Amino acid sequence: METAMIILGITNASIAGTALGYWGLAKHEEQRIARAYRLQAGADQHTRIDQRILEVRGVYRSVLLQAIKNSLPADEARKPVGKFWLLRADALTEMLPKAGLAGSVNLEGCGRTRRNLALGGALGGLAIGALFSEMLAGILCVAGFILGFQALHAALKQEIEARASVVEQELSQLIEVLVLGLRSGLSFDRSLEFYCQYFSGGLSRLCALLQTQWNHGLITREEGLRTLAESYDSSLLERIMESIIRALRFGTSLAETLSNAGAEIRATRKTKLEERVAKAPVKMLIPIGTLILPAMLILILGPVLLELISGF
Repeated sequence: METAMIILGITNASIAGTALGYWGLAKHEEQRIARAYRLQAGADQHTRIDQRILEVRGVYRSVLLQAIKNSLPADEARKPVGKFWLLRADALTEMLPKAGLAGSVNLEGCGRTRRNLALGGALGGLAIGALFSEMLAGILCVAGFILGFQALHAALKQEIEARASVVEQELSQLIEVLVLGLRSGLSFDRSLEFYCQYFSGGLSRLCALLQTQWNHGLITREEGLRTLAESYDSSLLERIMESIIRALRFGTSLAETLSNAGAEIRATRKTKLEERVAKAPVKMLIPIGTLILPAMLILILGPVLLELISGF
């Protein structure tokens, strides 16, 4: 019993130390990546690294930081990663723009990140499992490899979902500013410029960038609005951008169209919040059933079982 408790304490201490060291390494890498971007783009054009990845946090954020680091140009030539680490590359290519990382992460960086996380997870599982048995070491090694290989895909998926949720919140502000500007006699471009000037966020920064491009003739306004819709995995944003394009093309009342779109956004957000609230009690059953209930049963029935055992 004492030996098992000692092994358990050593394992917990190792896991805690590994987690703390990984957190410190992630913060150091974040600062290093930010310095690298400043050197590449210049101080005026530099965007802080925490603004490049705004929404996702925790382990997923560390995974994305590793992908950004592995995508930076190296001082010396790197060997290309094998084809195995680039499996489902088409899915990654589709996910990177919607995660806002198309200009920061490339496929080579994704392959290196997969390789490092998969091998690191395999070694970590092997080391932890070796403390108990060879069979457990093999099982945890395989499980760690699979989890590490899938970590980047899961991090991108979480980032896409988080950005879509945030953009729908910022979209209501955009529509309100556009409606006020249009009803005040301003043009669409001028109203959008006011929004980009007085509001901060991922949507306003992207709108300002795309508006600058179509003002200089690099792209058309329709292309810019469609690019804005494709940068997020939000069907609501896509419908609103298409409505704006049609209104500008055919000369219909854009203010009325945006007012109806604003009402639709508020109704959609209310419905989603009600769904999340309704799912909360169901999700609470998992920690209650796996953590709280067994501990209460042991606390209540433990003394009774001990008395029964001592009686026999």
